[in-house]
Amino acid sequence: MRIATYDVEWFDALFDRNSNPLIDHNWSSRYNVIRADQWHAVGRVMRVIDADCILVVQAPNHKTGRSTVRQLSRGTSFSTCQCC
Repeated sequence: MRIATYDVEWFDALFDRNSNPLIDHNWSSRYNVIRADQWHAVGRVMRVIDADCILVVQAPNHKTGRSTVRQLSRGTSFSTCQCC
């Protein structure tokens, strides 16, 4: 069994305040990267890793009214997300 971890840079900024993925052409929190491109890159990395289980690592962020915990718990959306 292959198990991997993936720390997605600025993961929290890829979701709206209701924890829905933001797959659009607005700027990501990453320098000079739009959110749609970052989502596509996340999907490519997850496919290339080809692990049986991928743990997305992210520090909780509750200061901005967002919930990284809620975003991570909606991880099943990755498998149905058009970006991946």
